Amino acid sequence: MHNLRQNRQLFSVSLGKFCRLINNATEPRVVLGSGAAAYPITPSMFANATEPLGCMAHLRRKFDEALKAQKHPTGRAKEALDMIGKLYHIEAMARKKALPDDLTEIERIHQWRQEKSRPILDALHAWLVKNQKEVMPQSLIGKAIAYAIGQWLYIYRYIDDGR
Repeated sequence: MHNLRQNRQLFSVSLGKFCRLINNATEPRVVLGSGAAAYPITPSMFANATEPLGCMAHLRRKFDEALKAQKHPTGRAKEALDMIGKLYHIEAMARKKALPDDLTEIERIHQWRQEKSRPILDALHAWLVKNQKEVMPQSLIGKAIAYAIGQWLYIYRYIDDGR
């Protein structure tokens, strides 16, 4: 049987003009989107984009903006950025780790994401849900948390792939 996971291609989508490219494709695609309201990424937008993904850099940027607006670099934004930083570190380490004889690079990265990133993502999600109830929704940290929760399904999916 043909393994679609190995044959999927990854496209970064930030503008509507890429919709034509994805819809004219003959193979399933993974679509990386910003989650911006102007360019929402949803499965129904793309006939062959079965797996829209969220962008961790955009998620991080929201918390970074909240941190910069604070007088002291502590608090909730710093906590979120620390967890996101751990995820970035895991990605860097996964790409440097020596390959076992029986794993490809993609398989190794997938394994690392499952073992190392999943617990951090689960902790981040629990943190987001807890803190969403404790912050003002219109504050920068409130907006960052709401954005993260709104994109969570798409953000979380990256651990199911090794690319």
